[in-house]
Amino acid sequence: MEIIKPFAINTSFPMGDPTGFRFSEIMTRPIQAFYISRNNLKEVIESRTELSRSGVFVLVDNFSSNLTRRNVYLGQSENVGESILDHNTQSEDWWDIAIAFVVNDKSHQLTKEEDIYLQRYMYKQAKKVDIANILNTELPKKPFLTESSKYALADIFENIDMLLQSFGYSLFTDYMPEDEESSYLRFNERGSEAFGKYTSEGMVVKRGSRISSEKPLDNFNGLLLKNLMNDGVIKEDIFDTDFVFSNPSVAANILAKSDVNGWLTWQNSRGQSLDEITHN
Repeated sequence: MEIIKPFAINTSFPMGDPTGFRFSEIMTRPIQAFYISRNNLKEVIESRTELSRSGVFVLVDNFSSNLTRRNVYLGQSENVGESILDHNTQSEDWWDIAIAFVVNDKSHQLTKEEDIYLQRYMYKQAKKVDIANILNTELPKKPFLTESSKYALADIFENIDMLLQSFGYSLFTDYMPEDEESSYLRFNERGSEAFGKYTSEGMVVKRGSRISSEKPLDNFNGLLLKNLMNDGVIKEDIFDTDFVFSNPSVAANILAKSDVNGWLTWQNSRGQSLDEITHN
């Protein structure tokens, strides 16, 4: 059984805008995270000396109506602020938010080799989870590090993952591990066969789930299904990757090709609906 370890995150909003620039840190942990909207990128980077330090960063887009998967770039630099500004060009107009991670201890900063190792670690985990489109086309060669350094960086990665999730981005979390299959929810409306899990991010439909092969009913809006097929999320009626829907009913509608109440039709192995599970 996984041991739950409570922790506290301290978040500051230097500009007084709760939806804008902020920086966060887990108390007693060495990493600071800086959430920066593209519209005030230069102002923030020029005013925060911490962003001239070595570290890693994530560029992400905001979902639009025609996107089904988030686009992400994973970077590293000996000066994260400068490197983020290098990506602030018209040719890279796809991203909206930059999130930088630096060590908050001046006496111990990440080395170039550690930056590269972290970037590769993040890339490997993001590709494994496959919840977003990772836009990196190539990575630096794997650096040599001692075993103890790798342990320390694995701990830093866990901090990065938690801080990133606190900003609303779950790029590295596997919501549907194979060893937890007994806890999956089932969906079988109109000949579909799907497994899923309800999380804080939304309704996760597992790779391999099958949508209904029947014709869509008149009450079904097929635009999202079309986009999912065009983007390769669904191939030949099968989910080719785990996919997070905003809520259980949106997932149910896609699977059944009909207007379906997902709170009632997603059920556990005992036949309890998601509504019963979450409200009892």
